[in-house]
Amino acid sequence: MVNGVQPFLIELDRWWIEVRDGNHTCRTIFRRHYTYRPYRDGRDPALFVGPEEKLVLLTASAKALFVWRKLWRKLLIFERVTEVIA
Repeated sequence: MVNGVQPFLIELDRWWIEVRDGNHTCRTIFRRHYTYRPYRDGRDPALFVGPEEKLVLLTASAKALFVWRKLWRKLLIFERVTEVIA
């Protein structure tokens, strides 16, 4: 780590491009991932990350995808449980 920053995030603008959930190229990459399971009824939703706050990054070469999602509901439940325990 360099100054507390992960090395692959130092030059974020050069390697990673922020895109929106539902980007066609990102969906194509996601469908190749081992966790992808198509719906049995044939639906093909445009969004693949899910609800709440999210960040989708795509490499400039469009060969890799990074997705981060923060679930506020779970965070609030954890805070409430922590208050009860304290």
